[in-house]
Amino acid sequence: MFDEATSGLDGEARSQVLHLARELANEGKAVLAITHDVSEWLPFADRVVFLEKGCVVADVNVQEAQTTPEIYEAAQLDCPLFVSVLHELLEACYV
Repeated sequence: MFDEATSGLDGEARSQVLHLARELANEGKAVLAITHDVSEWLPFADRVVFLEKGCVVADVNVQEAQTTPEIYEAAQLDCPLFVSVLHELLEACYV
């Protein structure tokens, strides 16, 4: 379990923590990351559970977490820029 494991770390230390988490996941071990910065953990996530005041507001796959900015709003988290941009691009393509 990584609880805000990258909070306050410099770039090198942050990279080391994420590398360790990726190694564990690649070995088939369950990795639980508790974070406000969802985007840095998405590359090796299977699922993303969003909480707000201790209640689950969304339990989604990574694709949904990458394309649905409303989830971040419901969890009162800052939506990563790439999620907003991807959402807008997808909306423009399907209109």
